[in-house]
Amino acid sequence: MLVMVFSSFTVLTLVGQSKVAYLNADKVKLSKERAAKNTISVPYKIVGGHFMVEADLNRERGLFILDTGAPSLVINQNVLEKKLEGAGVNDNFFAAETTVELFRWRNEEWKKLPALAIDLQHLEKNNKERILGLIGYDLIRQSELIFDTRNRQLLISTGTDEPKIAGLAPDSQFPLLIRGHLPLVELKIGGQIFRFGVDTGAESNLLDQKCLEKLDASLYREVGIDRVTGVDAKVRSCKVMQISELELGGKANFTIMDLSHLDKFQDFKIDGLIGSDLLNQFIFSINYRKRQLNIWNGVSLK
Repeated sequence: MLVMVFSSFTVLTLVGQSKVAYLNADKVKLSKERAAKNTISVPYKIVGGHFMVEADLNRERGLFILDTGAPSLVINQNVLEKKLEGAGVNDNFFAAETTVELFRWRNEEWKKLPALAIDLQHLEKNNKERILGLIGYDLIRQSELIFDTRNRQLLISTGTDEPKIAGLAPDSQFPLLIRGHLPLVELKIGGQIFRFGVDTGAESNLLDQKCLEKLDASLYREVGIDRVTGVDAKVRSCKVMQISELELGGKANFTIMDLSHLDKFQDFKIDGLIGSDLLNQFIFSINYRKRQLNIWNGVSLK
C-alpha cells in the first residue's frame, strides 16, 4: 500500500522568541462569538480523508477543513512576511498573522477576525479541491462537535448536555486533556498507555518510532508505506504498521514517524495522532467544555 496522507497538526511560535511555546490561543480574540442556544446541524463531506465544511471567507464561499489540530482560523495564502515559525509532523514551516474582514460559519458571523496565513496550495493539489483554509480551536473551543459519520452531519452544541445519537448515550467515554489548542487522549496498546493528539485534520494515525519500539513485536506487522505531507509541503515516506490490542477499535493502521522535533515547540510530549482513518469508523464527539471524547460503538460503521 502506497498512499499520500496529510496532517495539518501545527505548533507555532514567534520567530526569534527565546522561549519556544505554543502560539497562545488566548491572544486570538473572537470579535463576535455567540453561544448557540440549540444544536446546529452542518453537513460535511470527506475529501482526501478530511472533514470539510462550507463557510464564507469575506465574499467567497468555499471549503474549509475542520481541524482540531489547528490553533485558530487558518487561511490559504502565500506567506511573504514570515513572522511565525511552526512545527508540523514533517518539519518546521513559516506562517503569518493576518486579519479576516468577514467570516461566516454555522449561522455565526465574525468581523475583523485574527487568523493565521499558511500556503496550502500543495494540499489543494493533493485533494484536487479549492481549499480556503482550516477551522481550528478558537472557533470551536466552547462547543461539542458530534460527527454523525453515518449521515455526514456535524452537530454543534454548547456541550453542556449529555450527548446522544438516535437517543443513544455513548458506549465509551475518554477524558481529554487540552494542551495549547490540541485535545489529547490517553489510550492503551497492549496494556501500555500512550498519549495521542485527536486531530481531525490528519488523514492517518501517527505513532512515534520510539513508542513502536516499546511494544511487543507480536502486536504489530508492516502493511505498507505512506507518503506523508505536512503543512510544510514536504513529503516523507514512512512505514505503516497494523497495531493490535488498541483500546479504541481493537486494531488500526499507524504511520510510524520520528516526532521528536516537536518537543522543542511544546512543554509536553505526544506519542502520536489519532486521525480520520480511525475516527471515521465510529460516530464520535469531541466535547471541549466537558473535556471528553465520546464514542458510539453500537453504530460503528465497520
